[in-house]
Amino acid sequence: NSRRRRWIALRTWLKWVALEQDVVPKRNPFPIGLGPKVRTRANVSVPTPQEVAELLDALRNLTIGHQWGPAEDADARRRGDLRYAPAYVRLALIAYTGCRLGETAYADWSHVRWEAGLIQIVDGKRSTQERPRMRTTPLWPHLADVLHWWRLERARREGTPPAMTGLILPPREDSPAKRLWRQYRADGW
Repeated sequence: NSRRRRWIALRTWLKWVALEQDVVPKRNPFPIGLGPKVRTRANVSVPTPQEVAELLDALRNLTIGHQWGPAEDADARRRGDLRYAPAYVRLALIAYTGCRLGETAYADWSHVRWEAGLIQIVDGKRSTQERPRMRTTPLWPHLADVLHWWRLERARREGTPPAMTGLILPPREDSPAKRLWRQYRADGW
């Protein structure tokens, strides 16, 4: 906490001045324990694997639709809303690779090693623009299914062949992140 650090620095400086000038103050203006209180951080609750699985199932059902229903009625089986697809893919990446939220923004199709069953994640904490660091994690079967579905769904929506390079989760065309990504690509990153 910066207020607490300033308090300690000021108290230390006052002690130093008192020693240097050979002055003994009548009372200590900075008694120990009476400085600004340090606020504790909010308690973070980490979801259990069961809660993560339930959330993934709920997002899958919102995105793809329920898997049950009459097999002959394809419409009944697919009542999903593709607006939730990026959230579903992003949460699957986070759940199965352990990557940070910001690292999902830089996940690239070229980092997915389908044959080897691996996915490389750009390490957001240790990477620089000049030297991106990668860490490799297993490509779990469910994550591979989700990524394969997303690759084909994006190709179907955009009317293009399935992508082998480019961002897995590209930002919207009008977003600041899209402009930043174009600038990074132009700079050769």
